[in-house]
Parts: sequence; structure tokens; C-alpha cells
Amino acid sequence: MRKEHVMKSDYDTTYLAQRDAFRNLCADFAPPNKKDQIALAAADEFDRLVKSQVFPQVAIREGLVLARTRFVWIPTKDKVYRLGEYLVEIGEHYFSAHNLTKTVSEYHHPHINAAGNVCMRDGREEIMQMIKEGWLARAMWGVESALWIVDTSSQYPAGGLEKWPVEPDGKEKGND
Repeated sequence: MRKEHVMKSDYDTTYLAQRDAFRNLCADFAPPNKKDQIALAAADEFDRLVKSQVFPQVAIREGLVLARTRFVWIPTKDKVYRLGEYLVEIGEHYFSAHNLTKTVSEYHHPHINAAGNVCMRDGREEIMQMIKEGWLARAMWGVESALWIVDTSSQYPAGGLEKWPVEPDGKEKGND
């Protein structure tokens, strides 16, 4: 729901309502001594999140932040793998990502299982800390950046990168 894609008559009821809901949710997640600070910053963070090309749609529903990502491609030395667009979900005590384009052996990504749980060696604790402190936009950026990383040296037999579709011409496509 990009600001420029919302019709003018819907602007107040859609964009501003979602922005206010995001601000309130961030403040709700924040520790008591940081609620005011988080609430002040959250509206600007929501604006940056929505204006980015990274999340074409952002919504707040039932205590969750939901965002659709741009299409994720994983380039390797000789191939470009097509993973898909994702729905990133952040709740008070968790985050997840679900592939909206396709799954491979029930995996949403070489490092995301059927339940949407992201297997991360680095970054998980930092993302969870951001959520606990109410920095939900920052947590969204952290989850999205993890989608672009695949550890090809590790063994993920069910959802390994080699099982994902390859772009025929070997080049990434734009994310318009």
C-alpha cells in the first residue's frame, strides 16, 4: 500500500490510519521507559518503510506488522536462483517469512522452514531485541536482508538452493 498508490480520497483513512496503527503497535511493544521515544520515531520509520522499494505493501493487522517484499534473487558464481516475493510478519514475540511465489519441499527459502521460521546464525538475537524494544521497522529491514543471504556451504537437504528455479538467462530481473 504505497502512499502514491493510495487514491487521494482514501489517503486519510488508509495511509494515515495504518501509520497511526504502526506507531501505536511500536509503542505497545516498547518497554515502559521508552514508549514515548518509540512512538515519536515510529511514524517517520513507517514513512521510510512504505516509501522504500523493498516493501511494496505494508499493513498493520491484529497486533502484527505484515509486509510483502520485492522479488528475491540469489546470484551465485554461475547462476541466479529465483526465490520469490515474501510476506514478512512481525508479532510481539516472533518474526517469520512466507514465500508468496513458491515453496520447494515445503521450504519457503533455503533457510526458512514450512512454518516460516527463519534459520539464522547471525542476526536473530538482534532482530528479536529490536522487536522487544518496539523498533519494528528496523526489525522488518533485518528480516528482509536475511532473505538475500544463503549459506551454500551448509547442508539444507530439503530446501537447498540447488533445488530452486534458475533464471534462464542467468541475470537478475528488476524489482519494479
